[in-house]
Amino acid sequence: MDQRRQIQTLYRGAAFDVDLITWTGREGAPVEKIAVRHRGAVAVIPELPDGRLVLIRNHRATLDDWLVEFCAGGIGPGEAPVVAARRELAEETGYVAGRIESLAAFVTTPGFSDELMQVFVATQLEPGPPSLEPDERIEVLPMTPEAVAVAIRSGEIRDGKTIAAFHLWRERRRETGAAEEGDSRPEGEP
Repeated sequence: MDQRRQIQTLYRGAAFDVDLITWTGREGAPVEKIAVRHRGAVAVIPELPDGRLVLIRNHRATLDDWLVEFCAGGIGPGEAPVVAARRELAEETGYVAGRIESLAAFVTTPGFSDELMQVFVATQLEPGPPSLEPDERIEVLPMTPEAVAVAIRSGEIRDGKTIAAFHLWRERRRETGAAEEGDSRPEGEP
């Protein structure tokens, strides 16, 4: 990138900032790009003892629609990602994890944001009451891994972080030889 790059912050918020990046392009003309500077987020794949995964049916105001997804949320200032994962799990589903481990991390939308999504797997779950934020409308939705796969293929699940996290989880399960409850497809079949 050109050394004449300039950054102007247009907005500062609790979860993200918005910058205007300006630089000189290949042909000498100025180029502008809006960038959302995100504080980072976590997603959690909760595994019940019977093999089902805990998803949520979440009303997303930005879409004015309900999405089926894994619980997720932003990382607070000074908060460790694993702490944010435990907090989001308990707030949105009511479950408390006896064990939580990191699965993967990926950039969600690099075309306009630097948001890094860190994915965790939660096991040894103990049920409890959710403690939703005033603006949250969430229903807990346990599903078998096969039902999640079918919902992804049918388009019922269309949330990108959930699709990516599920496939990363499934790949890890295949690598470790763990069987999925209710999954009778031959090895290697998507």
